[in-house]
Amino acid sequence: MTDRGRVMDPRRVLDSESLASGLKRGEKCLVCLSGGADSVALLRALLEWRGSARGLEALHVNHLVRGAAANADAEFCRDLCERLGVAFHVREITPLARKPVGMTTEEYFRAQRHGRIIEVAASRQIDKAALGHTADDLAETFLMHLLRGSGLHGLSFAFSQDLGGVTVLRPLWQTPRHRVLNYLRSLGQTFRDDESNASLEFTRNRIRHRLIPMLEAEFNPSVRDALRRAANLIALAEADLRGRARKALRRLGRTTSAGWEMQLAGFVRLPRILRMELCAEWLKAAGALSPSYRQIEAILRVAGSDGARSLHLSRGLMLVKEDERLVLIRSDELADDGEGTEAEDRVVRELLARESLAANPDLPLARMSAPVVLGKLRPGESAHLDVELLNGARMRLNIRLGRDEELPLGADVAGGHAGPLTLVVRNRRPGDRVSASVRLKSVLINDRVPFFLRDFLILVTDEAHGVRAVVGLPRLAARIRHTDRLRVEVDCVPVG
Repeated sequence: MTDRGRVMDPRRVLDSESLASGLKRGEKCLVCLSGGADSVALLRALLEWRGSARGLEALHVNHLVRGAAANADAEFCRDLCERLGVAFHVREITPLARKPVGMTTEEYFRAQRHGRIIEVAASRQIDKAALGHTADDLAETFLMHLLRGSGLHGLSFAFSQDLGGVTVLRPLWQTPRHRVLNYLRSLGQTFRDDESNASLEFTRNRIRHRLIPMLEAEFNPSVRDALRRAANLIALAEADLRGRARKALRRLGRTTSAGWEMQLAGFVRLPRILRMELCAEWLKAAGALSPSYRQIEAILRVAGSDGARSLHLSRGLMLVKEDERLVLIRSDELADDGEGTEAEDRVVRELLARESLAANPDLPLARMSAPVVLGKLRPGESAHLDVELLNGARMRLNIRLGRDEELPLGADVAGGHAGPLTLVVRNRRPGDRVSASVRLKSVLINDRVPFFLRDFLILVTDEAHGVRAVVGLPRLAARIRHTDRLRVEVDCVPVG
């Protein structure tokens, strides 16, 4: 109760100004309800502020780590919502059998909670969710992220943010925890105490119970307010930077059949801080909910390197660089988190090659499981072969053996013969040559044929690894010179 014994005005705990623009009265909103003081105060204050339970729904996530106490929390929340007339949902997280890879236990639980929010909001056609984060949470989060070396995003704390298509609101973000408790007392409202909040095993609890009291006692008794002001200022700067990054992403990026593409030349000309924020937005567009500093720095290194060509960013996500673009590729077949495997590299090359085939059908690309021997041909004779391309279409190769009218440099005038010549149709192999002194690999590099296409090019060769034709790349014909003065011509005709 207040000094006068009256119920405290909910506007004393809610950021009413931000709420007025972020959540219309009557608009559907999913309130995340743990049963603790902050979330219970949030639900009660929103209910009073709106004047009705219409459109309000609550979600309780059971972490399955506190046994009977966790079940009691869920029942408390269910009873509270029934009494208030608020629709109630409960979900459980995926049990944690062992320490998560690449994240702390706290981060794992948070990711699981976020997943349940997105799931329930989608099922109920709700696009707004409210969290009970207070000004004290802001100060704790600021210090926790500062100690981890977070960038601007980790040090800012905004009223709203996007979470997988759900707009998450923080109506208590300017309210200190002591005022939240006063509000609950004025209502005579009970709440649940989570005993794990006192455990010093968790980083946040050590900051709450040890670091902040020490800072208040020895440096600044108003340190929570100071940290909140700093976080708010950083949030303003981060919001401006994020807006410029999104504008640059619209200008330089696009979605392709292979993944998410970025124009390389325009990207590297941006200021470094803008490139970093652009990478974060780009990774989020590719489905990475929490892009890390390590990932962003790795992308910048690859973009600015002359040699680096690909990079495994995380489970199922890979960056590929070619001459004029960067491409983020997400695939279930990219399973490893680390350096990647040769099999994963083949997956990436094939995804990019399929994209190229869709954009340029005049360059047929195929994965040939085994060479196809056409047999012996004499000049003027032809052979035909149907090939299945990477996109599933079929192409008929009409292959004709002719005589070269130009004499190769250094060849004997009397050289050459009338055949026959055994021709083979296959993909590239190490050691392939277009002449006695020129390797096919060198020609492809010099002609800037993208690396991901090279293993799917259809070659017509002789039995000695001599390349006679590269199907779909007629500009290479002038480089192909053999002393027998025989030339292969290939026409492609779609089948069916």
